[in-house]
Amino acid sequence: MSGKTKVFFRGAYNLYNFGDDLIIISWLNFLEAFVDLKNSNLNLFITKGHGSLFDLKYTAGFKLNQLELLDIPYRINRQLKGYHIPLCFPSVHSLIDGVGKRNILSFCTFTALAIIVSVDVLLYKILRKALFISEYLDQLRKIDVVHYVGGGYFADWLRKMLVYEFLVVLLLKVLNPDIRIVGTGLGIGPLQNKFNRFVFKLFAKNFNYLSVRENDSLKLLKDLGISSEAKVLGDDVILLTPYIQELKATQKKTAKNHVAFNLKNFPDMDYAKIEKNIKSNVLFLKSRGFDIGYYCFGKKPGPDDRELLDLFDREFIKNLRIHDPYEEGWSKFLQNLTQSRCGFGFGFHFSLILALTGVPSVIGYGGGYYRQKIQEGLSFYKNNLSVFNMEELSSSNLSDAINKSNLKKESADLSSMYEVMKSEYITLYENLVETHRK
Repeated sequence: MSGKTKVFFRGAYNLYNFGDDLIIISWLNFLEAFVDLKNSNLNLFITKGHGSLFDLKYTAGFKLNQLELLDIPYRINRQLKGYHIPLCFPSVHSLIDGVGKRNILSFCTFTALAIIVSVDVLLYKILRKALFISEYLDQLRKIDVVHYVGGGYFADWLRKMLVYEFLVVLLLKVLNPDIRIVGTGLGIGPLQNKFNRFVFKLFAKNFNYLSVRENDSLKLLKDLGISSEAKVLGDDVILLTPYIQELKATQKKTAKNHVAFNLKNFPDMDYAKIEKNIKSNVLFLKSRGFDIGYYCFGKKPGPDDRELLDLFDREFIKNLRIHDPYEEGWSKFLQNLTQSRCGFGFGFHFSLILALTGVPSVIGYGGGYYRQKIQEGLSFYKNNLSVFNMEELSSSNLSDAINKSNLKKESADLSSMYEVMKSEYITLYENLVETHRK
């Protein structure tokens, strides 16, 4: 086989969640910097989502093609209208939601859509032509690799994404049985629901390569009898380590007085219970003469971290300097964050970036999903992070972090983790391209 290796990146990016957007940026930067592939050997496809990468002012070294399977109902609706058939399908995600709620109309509509797509695929396999989505099937058939980049989107609370991605892989496998499915830095679970575990097991058996973010994810894979060769390599943002450390090296003189603060917009994070605690911590820092930056890691239509400030009065908010990557740009946002003397917050990637630059931080979490992300996913960086259940945070925790910042203690494991990951993923992509050429 000849020509470029066509890689379709799947994940939760381009949806105004900065952590997930940073993951795809990390991979694109890594491929450009360390893998001798470039545009001559790779043809990259991304999902368009809500287009948040554009607002981050990110410019890729690769040409990025957009491919969105969620457009299939739209394409079918357009054709049905042309055939004067009075039928209109809603979005795939809304149908999956309806089926999950045992809505009969949603189930019937989903079944009708599945029949149309199945007939189209059958016609395409026989004739290379289809009634509704021929051009989409043309694109999908030519994909050589599907790469699920890191993130925690295979969990009970995101059932519709789990089911949807299973259907995506099923369709791609039918069109191209030789397609390679890889996953890197995935945070899997919690998966307590029997149906979700069943679907994930069917889905994950298609992977040709799999690495996970933390030990809980690996344990879940083993419990389900999946991928005995899976490895724990950490979160994909670690691939951005050289760039993040380069930003840290340009530290300004004023950085010694800067503290990073973050609230993560997530249902399990009940900030109302600890509002007074959060306020006292921030005012404690302010009394010590610190400049406090509030770092938003999402905005509408994604998880809007800024709206969490509505919990507090205007006078309190005046103590904060607000930073938003979708306004500042991703690079300037990271540069400001890496200049911090210490950190206090609840977001996973907020915590990870501070850990990668050796910034002592106090991190809180709430609920089982974030317990796994924060307590397990950040366990590699415990030299620089103090992790607490969100109701245990106190001003004394912050005082300890400030004292640690004077020591400038770095974790010896960080650079070695990055080197292992770099070597592993260079080999992975070299093998993927070589397999395509055979």
